Amino acid sequence: MFSAMFGSVEQGIIYAIMALGVYLSFRVLDFPDLTVDGSFVTGAGVAATMIVLGYHPAAATAVAIVIGFLAGCVTGFLHTKGKINALLSGILMMIALYSINLRIMGLTSENSIGRPNIPLLNAETIFIQFQTFWSSLGIDSNINHFFSMMGVQYLPSTWGTLFIMIIIVLLIKFIVDWF
Repeated sequence: MFSAMFGSVEQGIIYAIMALGVYLSFRVLDFPDLTVDGSFVTGAGVAATMIVLGYHPAAATAVAIVIGFLAGCVTGFLHTKGKINALLSGILMMIALYSINLRIMGLTSENSIGRPNIPLLNAETIFIQFQTFWSSLGIDSNINHFFSMMGVQYLPSTWGTLFIMIIIVLLIKFIVDWF
């Protein structure tokens, strides 16, 4: 039960970044942008494809952020220069990105062309690097001891990911507040 709740909190923290972007678009800019439905997956597809092709996970994440930014720029271009309604331009970009995502994820290797899934089981991702760094600090044993005293027997090994993602989300939140 605890591991399921832990995984849900971990995913919720990661999706909080997307929620901050949607909030910024809808409430602050008053622009109903649905590009995020496609660009979120586009960033993930670009990062996964680059990681499988052997690029460093940090470089893949940076390129994924730039690609998501460019998708948002295309939506803005459709709205401002193409004189298309804001909602419709976001919908057009979202639909276009569904096809683009399949093409991006089909670039991984010859044996997986056209597949909508990219397995990252044996790949070095940024989260694996976070977990390795966290376990090298030796904090896991103290946390496991604390929770075992409370009666929780099984703890996930992703405490480092959760901690670092909370820091990243808070950093992005403060940047949005400053903006």
